[in-house]
Amino acid sequence: MTPVRRRLQSTTRWAAGLNWYLTPEVLAKFNVIYLEGERDVFKGDGWVFGGRFQYIF
Repeated sequence: MTPVRRRLQSTTRWAAGLNWYLTPEVLAKFNVIYLEGERDVFKGDGWVFGGRFQYIF
């Protein structure tokens, strides 16, 4: 029987979002996410930024 190697991993995430109604029909959405993670010997972190405009009809 072959031994199974277990991988250790962990992740931490923080997220924030903003919804802004410019008019009753126009919406702007903005998001930011911060990530920290590690798996085996690899460690990393990073930021994710996103946004969109939406027209509601």
